[in-house]
Amino acid sequence: MIFNLTINVGCIVAFQYIFSTYLSREQEIRAAKERLLEKDIPKSSDEFEKLVRSLPDSSFIWIKYMAFMLSLADVEKARSIAERALKTINIREESEKLSIWVAYFNLENEYGNPPEDAVMKIFQKALQYCDLKKVHLALLGMYQRTEQHKLASELFDKMARKFKHSCKVWLSHIQSLLKQNSDGIQCVVNRALLSLSRHKHNSI
Repeated sequence: MIFNLTINVGCIVAFQYIFSTYLSREQEIRAAKERLLEKDIPKSSDEFEKLVRSLPDSSFIWIKYMAFMLSLADVEKARSIAERALKTINIREESEKLSIWVAYFNLENEYGNPPEDAVMKIFQKALQYCDLKKVHLALLGMYQRTEQHKLASELFDKMARKFKHSCKVWLSHIQSLLKQNSDGIQCVVNRALLSLSRHKHNSI
């Protein structure tokens, strides 16, 4: 019995090693192809279709495809590509999927009608599929990058209640306020120190 258990554990360890090596190799191949794409951008939908079939889990390629359709002023096609990407990318590729959601936020922020409602519709959809905190941080980041300070502040207030024990959430807002030279930084820092456990205070 002990002998069999040892063999089984050994097999599991070996499988994990082989699987991790395989994933590493797959990532290397994907990165190499993405580097080639940066030098030789496809010039047609057909060329992009070949690429997404070749690397279906690459958010980089899907986003380039979206950008290509936007360059042709085909916003609806760009939206459909975002939806396809979210359905196609493997569920294990969380960061790749999140990158698509962020691209989708940016698309609706630019072309939605009205943008605020269109972005919020996609945000609510993303919440059903992704880590809640990561999606909130992604949307907050977009608001901050596009200098939509009122929307960023409103979203942060919700996040401060929902994720009050997250150092990352507080830091994200504090860093944004620093860039704005805002007078409200000290108030936010004080709130953060009250909400966070003591061992996280050094991070603020």
